[in-house]
Amino acid sequence: MIEAVGQLTVVRHAPLRQAGRCIGRLDIVPLLSPAGAATVMQRALPDTIDRIWTSPARRCAAPATLLGAALGVPVMVDERVCELSFGRWEGSTWQAIERDDAIAVRRWMNDWMYTAPPGGESGVDLLRRVRSWWESLDGLRHHLLVGHAGVIRALRMLALALTPSEAMTRSVRHLWPEQIPLP
Repeated sequence: MIEAVGQLTVVRHAPLRQAGRCIGRLDIVPLLSPAGAATVMQRALPDTIDRIWTSPARRCAAPATLLGAALGVPVMVDERVCELSFGRWEGSTWQAIERDDAIAVRRWMNDWMYTAPPGGESGVDLLRRVRSWWESLDGLRHHLLVGHAGVIRALRMLALALTPSEAMTRSVRHLWPEQIPLP
């Protein structure tokens, strides 16, 4: 008997309406309806998905739930795949943050991997929780994650041994599936 080899496909949620704003954990509605996002994702996915994972944020969970129902696949909500928390900056415009919190912004921009926004989390914090989730995946299933750019970049760092700078310079397209090696 040939054993199946697990896979991980990741898809970033639909684009958001909040251009120019600091959005991490803030739960806002994307431009595309959950049904529209699920339809777009489904067209580009591999034939077999065994389990769908999602952040609790509606921009991920709503289309993941619809996709799970359409495919007859269980959907798992996991806090470990939430986007980076920007703390008190959440929802503010970047222009206002730079004006009102210039010293903290400079400190964070110069060392975002180890420095957290006020009340938020650092890149290391994000990487730690994403690693915990990634390492818990069953290697015999095909997993789909409907997630966030920060989480997908963290997975690229873990799976592809990218540096933080390399991970940040590679774009994460909305609604576009990408294969990530399992641990």
